[in-house]
Amino acid sequence: MPTSDLKPDEIFLDYVKEGRCRLLVCWDIIQQVQKNEQISVKPSLSWSYSERIIWWILPEKYDSLDKILTYLDANKSEIINWARATEVSYDGTVSKDAMKKKEV
Repeated sequence: MPTSDLKPDEIFLDYVKEGRCRLLVCWDIIQQVQKNEQISVKPSLSWSYSERIIWWILPEKYDSLDKILTYLDANKSEIINWARATEVSYDGTVSKDAMKKKEV
């Protein structure tokens, strides 16, 4: 599971080209307190989460970034569910990333 000092967005729009957008999708976002005596006396906050990069096809041509972001926000749960489902391939086998999570 990745970790960050910054709270990740559930959907981050990375790139748009020809009606498709590349998205960084994060879910199971959990805030944690990190204690590292070697670096700092004070505990620090961090975030752990699952993530997946996916390509999402927009249903129509959008002429502005605001319209794309509005569409993504309105369809957030569908996009997150799709990203989570990519851990399982079309033939029913589990991806290598999902297997690593199960081993831990």
